[in-house]
Amino acid sequence: MDYMGQTSTAQYTLMGRRPQQSTQLPSIGTFDTRTSSAPPYSGLLTRSLSLSWRPSTLYRAARVEPTQSLNMSTAYPYSSSNYLNNIDSAKVPPIFPSARQALYTRYTPKDWHNAQMTNYLASDKIRAAAERIDLVHDNVERELIREIDTIKLSQQKLRQMLERLNTQNAINRASLHELERDAQDKFRARVLDSAAHNVKTTSRGINFYQGIESVDNTFSVPETWTRYTEENIRRALSEMSQSDELMNAGNQLMSATNSDMWSQWNHVNVSLENRVQEEHVAKNKIQSHLEKILQEIFDVEQNIEFLKKTIADKEAFLQVAHTRLETRTRRPNVEACRDPAMHRLIQEVHDLHAAIADLHGKLRQEENAVQHLLRTKSTLEQDLAIKNNSLFIDADKVMGIRRTFTIAGPEKHSTTSVSFSHPRGLITV
Repeated sequence: MDYMGQTSTAQYTLMGRRPQQSTQLPSIGTFDTRTSSAPPYSGLLTRSLSLSWRPSTLYRAARVEPTQSLNMSTAYPYSSSNYLNNIDSAKVPPIFPSARQALYTRYTPKDWHNAQMTNYLASDKIRAAAERIDLVHDNVERELIREIDTIKLSQQKLRQMLERLNTQNAINRASLHELERDAQDKFRARVLDSAAHNVKTTSRGINFYQGIESVDNTFSVPETWTRYTEENIRRALSEMSQSDELMNAGNQLMSATNSDMWSQWNHVNVSLENRVQEEHVAKNKIQSHLEKILQEIFDVEQNIEFLKKTIADKEAFLQVAHTRLETRTRRPNVEACRDPAMHRLIQEVHDLHAAIADLHGKLRQEENAVQHLLRTKSTLEQDLAIKNNSLFIDADKVMGIRRTFTIAGPEKHSTTSVSFSHPRGLITV
């Protein structure tokens, strides 16, 4: 039968107690540790109880001295300190320690989300720093920005010129419509006047038209008729002259914008070629320094190996000196003399210790130098990779795109001459 608070393996500790004793624990009310002596324990029990991983097998009677009344759970049950909002401040031993500890050591979803966002932001910063693999505001970037500004300004000027040409074209169409209508009216009036002129007494279709002489459906007199036609012609000639000026201005604008874009295009290409040459020079210098660093690393590593071999040789001589001294310590009686040989051996040990310490110091210096060279090598390799990437972008990508998209050189645009002729040759001014 197992006691409360006793493991099943703890029964082996009872073999040293008095035989044929009751298996029950002494009554708490009759057993007093202050007046009664504890039952004798065996050495096995004492050793078992001293183990840190073994639970306690016996309990002692507890002396309780209540400081408050036993008929109520708390001294002041209606105190504000016993409210639920203050229960967290009370240090209550957990009923289920593992569950409570797991509950209080968990993080909140907000903590989890903040941790993830922190990792994401750190990753973004690292990747952004890595991508800024040679971002420099060089002459190429400045010329590219100027090229963009030049193109946008040229587009704006061309749009304004196109709007003016569209407006002028609408005015020209209105003038053309007026001229065509005036020409059609004059052609019809000429046909009617010619028909009236050819009416004779022998003509067919003549008749009386009562009151026709009192009908007046005229709209103009010869002066206004002439003035109307002249104004139409004058307005048409003016609009045609304005169109000619606009066309010339448009041709000049296209020539100027083409020249500006061509000039800026060449500036960008020259700057880009110069930048590529600078990157090639920088890449070659980095490769040269990297080769020197690799050779220096090889030489220092060879020196380290030589120092290690030298230290091993010195330690072998030190072992010989120690062995000689240890062997001489076994000399009997007065034969254990501190003779010159012993002095020389002791001096040799000191000299060897000093030489080995000096060699270890040099070895640490060489190892530190190797580490510094390795860091420099890593930096140069990273810089070389960045320069290769920059060369790939500038020489292959950017220059490749600009080679495939060529711009024609500026051409001389001749002024368009327009010959004007009067419609149907009916009117001369």
